[in-house]
Amino acid sequence: MSKDLHLLIDYYNLSLATRRRGLRFVIESVLQVVGTRQLDGIQNVHARLYAGWHKGTSLTRTAQSLTAEAQSNFPALVHVNEGKSSAVVKVNVTMVYSLAAMPGRDFHYTLRSNPLDDAISCRHQGDVGCLSEECPMTSVHQFINNDKCAHLECAFRIRDFITIDKQKLVDTMLTSDAIYHSTKGSRICIVSSDDDFWPAILHSISAGAIVIHVHTQAGNRISDQYSAHLSASYVRKTL
Repeated sequence: MSKDLHLLIDYYNLSLATRRRGLRFVIESVLQVVGTRQLDGIQNVHARLYAGWHKGTSLTRTAQSLTAEAQSNFPALVHVNEGKSSAVVKVNVTMVYSLAAMPGRDFHYTLRSNPLDDAISCRHQGDVGCLSEECPMTSVHQFINNDKCAHLECAFRIRDFITIDKQKLVDTMLTSDAIYHSTKGSRICIVSSDDDFWPAILHSISAGAIVIHVHTQAGNRISDQYSAHLSASYVRKTL
């Protein structure tokens, strides 16, 4: 059995409260949930953090901060205790810019600003109990729901003012890495409640890998349907 565990973390699928406590806390919390039984025989944990780290060709501020944190705190030995059993593993952390199969060939533009789409809506202030005639949300409600300014001579629309950052390539990079490591006979741990990773999980299991799936959210009934009747090669945990 491989002595390595590949820990693939969908970073922004973690709760904000968890992320705010720092990278060391994230790693230790995940490994504590994985437990000593799954860490039996594991010596090295290779943690990879997936997110839209590049806006254009530049690292985001979050990526820069996490890189500094990873460099100052890792590699590190992490102790996991569960009842009377314990395990000690060496953990290294990598910010994922490229595929595990093609290291050094970085993907840029993984965080992109897009015009806000038509799915947004704004409730009227009266619907939430606001009775102020001077409420600024009156204009906001009109602008968003009508997609035009109250001034007739103004031709600007919502998309001209409001943009949203969206991650690109991130899910497929994690999926590709999971499949890559499954073909190497490695043990894999995917940390995410995103159902988009189920094809990667099922493929990895079919390739003979043990997959530990750490959910970041409880009560996903759709996920329960995907995991039904899986073999002992699939281990489900919740963070």
